Amino acid sequence: MSELVEAVLPLGLVPPVVPEFKALTVGGLIAGAGLESSSFVQGQFCAALDSAKVVLADGSVLDCSREENEELFWGMLGAYGTFGLLVSATLRLEEAKSGWVRVRYQPTQDIVDDIRAVCKEGSDDYVDGIAFGPTCGVIIRGSRSAAPPPPDARILHLSRASSPWFSKHIESALRIKNATWSTPTLLQPIEEWLPLQDYLFRYDRGAYWMGKYALEILPFGYNLISRTLLAPLLTTEALYRRLHAAPEHIVESTLVIQDIYIPEEGAAEFMEFVGSGEAAEDTQIYPLWLCPIKSASNASKLSPNYVEEGNKLFINFGIWHHADHWTPGSPVPKATTRRLERRAHEVGGRKMLYAQTYYTDKEWRSIYDMEWYAFAKSMWDPEGVFGDLRKKIGRG
Repeated sequence: MSELVEAVLPLGLVPPVVPEFKALTVGGLIAGAGLESSSFVQGQFCAALDSAKVVLADGSVLDCSREENEELFWGMLGAYGTFGLLVSATLRLEEAKSGWVRVRYQPTQDIVDDIRAVCKEGSDDYVDGIAFGPTCGVIIRGSRSAAPPPPDARILHLSRASSPWFSKHIESALRIKNATWSTPTLLQPIEEWLPLQDYLFRYDRGAYWMGKYALEILPFGYNLISRTLLAPLLTTEALYRRLHAAPEHIVESTLVIQDIYIPEEGAAEFMEFVGSGEAAEDTQIYPLWLCPIKSASNASKLSPNYVEEGNKLFINFGIWHHADHWTPGSPVPKATTRRLERRAHEVGGRKMLYAQTYYTDKEWRSIYDMEWYAFAKSMWDPEGVFGDLRKKIGRG
């Protein structure tokens, strides 16, 4: 992502959706899924895809778009490369306006309802939020500005080694301590200006807050010295490399890592389920990242925001958590993921499939149209060269 942004920003352009980790790839986001704070207007990253070239198992190369080979164009979105090999993509870009984003941090005690209201208001370019506790949340509202910051503006830089992690900065700026407001009378919005690239990749350093678990081995944890000296080890790319190198049984017994799209009408119930301790055996899962995203009513049947018809708003719950008692061999994280999967299905939600997935065959078939998938495989990969999606990602 960072290379794409660096290439087009000097031209005054930017992708409509820029997922927040620098090392994410265009191909991975098309084959899988990806969203960010502009998704309540723009949808997923792949909504900007205009055309693509795909190599099929027989060696043929197909051009596909909304008008040409459209079944493959839509079908490959979220198929995790099981129909063919994506070798090129043409993306729609939009005007960047300027190199700055005006950001407002809006404290909230009811983050789900307030995010829904902000999205309906429609006055922002970017909307996401962090729930630090049941009644302690912040909605982050961003607007690209055609003018530079005024002389008295508060400027925040996040790309320097000494810069704070964005989630930690919000806690400090709004005086959040132990997942509650330390000064409730000061629950007023705060405004800052960020360079556009710093805003787009604001969560890259520290991987939201997951980097704090890597710092727990230090007696002093997260502070200016640790985040500066260890900055190269605490980017999302570095942290994910170590995660992928870890044995699978260690990951699934110590971490819950999920992104789950929940229809707006079921989001408050789902958040209570996650945060109350019901999902994780009396462990409250906070912080949570909440990112609204509009539905896709096209033929991308495998996308987590797919709906058969109409327009809906989903709220993605970024659930990335570790508890001290989740040591290697603990059954709790895997059981927690199973509860999350079941509850999400009950309220009409779908998850990204990059993370641990434990659906049973019956659950899988109730969520995804396997008759359509079998037909699509017969058209583009009849010999199964690129594998089966269920077998590729599922461990139920």
